[in-house]
Amino acid sequence: MEKHDNIIEIEKMRHEVLAQISEDLNEALIAAAIREPEDIGVEGAPEILTVIFDELGVGNDDAVGEFFFYPIGSNEDVTGFFSCVLTIADDLDEANLPGLYEAISVLNFHMLSGSFGVSKDKKILAYRQCVPYPLSMDKDALLEFVNSVTGNATVVLNQWMDMVLRISEGEGDVEDILEAVNG
Repeated sequence: MEKHDNIIEIEKMRHEVLAQISEDLNEALIAAAIREPEDIGVEGAPEILTVIFDELGVGNDDAVGEFFFYPIGSNEDVTGFFSCVLTIADDLDEANLPGLYEAISVLNFHMLSGSFGVSKDKKILAYRQCVPYPLSMDKDALLEFVNSVTGNATVVLNQWMDMVLRISEGEGDVEDILEAVNG
């Protein structure tokens, strides 16, 4: 599919926004880098800003954040989508999955935005948030939007990460979630 000029301009602006955020994070001593589609190894993959968070939650656990824009389908599109995927575990114990599924199902029902989930191979536990935005935004507005979305996703993860990790390790259950949300 041939890309039209406005799609190329939007992609350029998106790149500049991710590059600026990466630079800002690195200046704040937070490890961040942009992975290009060829680095990812998946044809048509988006450019991904990858960030290593090393002190989230009460237990100062690690998380890997991946922030990216979904590709634009056509010149007629008026809405874009920005996604945050924050991985908090990549070696889940399958024995704990039934309790984890129940707990995150209840938590997701009560959360204002985003959701926790487990990958298809049952190994990865992540928090995801995908937010629509108008493709008509200028660069400054897009930068402000992306900073707001990534900041909010990180705040939500920080709030629930310890409890969700504890449940994934078999040290908690849905009752902990119910007590927290009914608090």
